[in-house]
Amino acid sequence: MSWLQFKEYFIKRKKIHFTIILILGILLLSSLASKHLLFSNKAKTKIIKPIVKTTIVNAKPMYKTISLFGKTKALAKINIVNKYAGTISAVHVDLGDEVKAGDMLLEQDLKDIELKLAEAKAKYGEYHGKALAYETEYNAQIERYKATYELHKTNYERYLKLHKAGAVSKLEVDNVKQTMLSSKANYEELAQQAMIDDMPAAVFARMQDGEQKYNDYLLLQNQREDMTLRATRNGIISYRNAEVGNYIAAGTKLFTIVDNSKVFVDCIVSESDSALLQVGQEVEVDIEALGHEAKGKIIFISPAASDENNGFSVRLALEGADANIKEGLFAKSKFNYLQKENTIYLNKTTIIEKNGKNYVFVLNKNNKVEQREIKTGIRNDINIEIIKGISAGECVVTNNLSRLRNGMTVEIAEAGDDK
Repeated sequence: MSWLQFKEYFIKRKKIHFTIILILGILLLSSLASKHLLFSNKAKTKIIKPIVKTTIVNAKPMYKTISLFGKTKALAKINIVNKYAGTISAVHVDLGDEVKAGDMLLEQDLKDIELKLAEAKAKYGEYHGKALAYETEYNAQIERYKATYELHKTNYERYLKLHKAGAVSKLEVDNVKQTMLSSKANYEELAQQAMIDDMPAAVFARMQDGEQKYNDYLLLQNQREDMTLRATRNGIISYRNAEVGNYIAAGTKLFTIVDNSKVFVDCIVSESDSALLQVGQEVEVDIEALGHEAKGKIIFISPAASDENNGFSVRLALEGADANIKEGLFAKSKFNYLQKENTIYLNKTTIIEKNGKNYVFVLNKNNKVEQREIKTGIRNDINIEIIKGISAGECVVTNNLSRLRNGMTVEIAEAGDDK
């Protein structure tokens, strides 16, 4: 083959040769990179050990921490509402004012009610006067009827004697008798009336009319009193919705009085926690907004769970609460309940639950971990008692548990190492 033929042959197949050379180069580079990565991973696998933290277990008192959260609540919070519509004529208090029971807060315009009172008083006087006049007339009338009847009775008896002596006729006797019977009927109609409250019914009915007018008068007097609003207890004005000249409908909330002389904290606890609390227990209550603690005491534990949240209500009374503790502040408290005097326990995050059994990793002297089955006892939100499986003085791994295997060698974390 001549040089020209070879050159022509090479040019025709130049693309094929270039592609083959490129593929071979890529395969070679991939092979070298895979070997380098494999050697690198093997090297790393040989030197990496899980870094763990440990704790030495010892028998000590086991406590359950009960956390109480709630908001402060004043002894009383009273809304002052008007019973009757009207125009405000005077307001005597402002926000933040301290008031005592009976202090005047607000006055409504009384012109209309005064007119109604005068009219009611006049009507009561009129009806009461009529009732007394009727009673007097009734008593006088019954005495007249009685006297007339007795006179006619005497006259009838006299005519009977005269008739026996032949001095008067039978017709005259019958006429006198009829007159006597008529006066007797008039007298007995009044004398034998039903008695109500020791009064004849007719007199009682008229007295009742007068009594009704008197009650109407008293109701208007009470209305006049109610149109002057007064404080119902000692406290501080925390809400005011009243200005002179405003017309207010009946039932308008005008003031709120807060009595902070005693302050409480209402909390909700679980069923298990409620069983550990007792009325009379003393606690320290942290008022976060004020940055200080106040002494408190449990004064109430609900005897039944709430239908809303299945929790139990607990009320704390703050002792010596100062004026800075207002209603609605967030408060919290912690109470440590001794569950067991002397026992071994671990944080529940240290224990592995698997297939219905519990395990921990115990660190041996050569920094190898042993997965050991344990038996647990009482528990709380943080810790679990260990009653079998480890002994006091043994070292237990507390973190990186998911990376550990039985017999694995580990590295102990130095102080401050968070790995």
